[in-house]
Amino acid sequence: FSSGKYGNIKLSNSLFDFTLNKGIYHLNSSLYPIDGGMIDVKYKSDKNDILNASFINISTNWTALTTFDILNFNSEKVVAKGDADDLNDFEISSFGKTLKQQFNFINNSRTNIQISDKNRRINRYNDKFSGRYDATLNIYGDDTNNLQVKTNLIGYIQEKNYSKIDTKKNIFSVDLQGPLFKGNGSLKVNKLPLNLVNLFINDPKEFKGNLDINLNYDLDRKSFSSIIKSNNTSIDGQEINLDKGQIIFREDIFDIDLALLLNKYPMPITLVGLVPLNKNNQLDLRLNANGQFLELIDILSDKDFYFNNGEANLRLLIQGNISKPIANGFLVLNNAEVELFSSNFSDVNGTLLFDFDQLEIKELNAKGNNSGGISAKGSLPFYKRLEKEENSINFISDQFIFIKDNINLTINSDINISGSFSNPSITGNIG
Repeated sequence: FSSGKYGNIKLSNSLFDFTLNKGIYHLNSSLYPIDGGMIDVKYKSDKNDILNASFINISTNWTALTTFDILNFNSEKVVAKGDADDLNDFEISSFGKTLKQQFNFINNSRTNIQISDKNRRINRYNDKFSGRYDATLNIYGDDTNNLQVKTNLIGYIQEKNYSKIDTKKNIFSVDLQGPLFKGNGSLKVNKLPLNLVNLFINDPKEFKGNLDINLNYDLDRKSFSSIIKSNNTSIDGQEINLDKGQIIFREDIFDIDLALLLNKYPMPITLVGLVPLNKNNQLDLRLNANGQFLELIDILSDKDFYFNNGEANLRLLIQGNISKPIANGFLVLNNAEVELFSSNFSDVNGTLLFDFDQLEIKELNAKGNNSGGISAKGSLPFYKRLEKEENSINFISDQFIFIKDNINLTINSDINISGSFSNPSITGNIG
């Protein structure tokens, strides 16, 4: 074969040497991706060392597109292209099928112009990152039920098209060893670049450092346990490290024990508890944080929120299902200073109670830009109006100055919000 294309799998050249003798199959092949590198594959059906493959200087972009096509082989129709020196005539025939079956065949062969979420993510990766790697893959065993896999990968990922980010090559490695179908194995990822988070957000940030992941899996029990460690990690110059990172998966439930430490705070943000894989099952999470959680929101936000000073105390028990979580706990703010949508708030003081189905604002007061202020008090359910209860939150502003882009307004208001947060009804006066 000289060249070929199958969906997004593009090769500049491919060489195959195969033999079949008395039921014994041997294959030697060399594949040359369109953007460089080489893949050598050797397969021997009569040996314990069944498959050996080496990947030399392979592009991560080519790999992402190829992996996507392989995983979607059964769900998407694609058209193969290319030249084969030894295949002179090749025909797909619908001979013997009914007229309806032939029309269905033609209809199912049309190109689907809809782009899936996975495909969007692949395109986003290829737009934001580039990289290459070398790897080896070995599959061995004396029985198909006892096949083992061993692989080692060393490569780099480099962020592109963003001048604020240090675009040096981030070297990482992956080691996998264990069974394919039954038993226990291990996966180790060293120095996984933290800037891969930019793959999931629209506004790129300056992520530095990397993560180490040690994972042990059990295919019989369909479970794994993992330890995650951070190395010199920061976001936009703010040091953020995992003080503790443990994730266990068993019986379709993630058991999480995480502690995130910001540079100037002695106490970490902790998240401990259970997250079910089935969205209809119940959450059981505990979130504890002090003022650092507001600074974390500041770091992660798109510069619409800044936390400048003050104290905060957050304690939450999160339950319910993932689509409609409920919370029990409190948030206390003392003398906080924040900036929200270019408007400064000082002397922010308040107590908010999370009472499972509803949020109660015991008090919330803040001063605005130079003069004026706002206050809020009351309670409101999260999802639906509570029976036999009249809940509302009263929001008052007095000479409050709102600034956003070219807008500069002085607002006096007395507003009542009733119903629920998901379906609010707003009445009152604004002047």
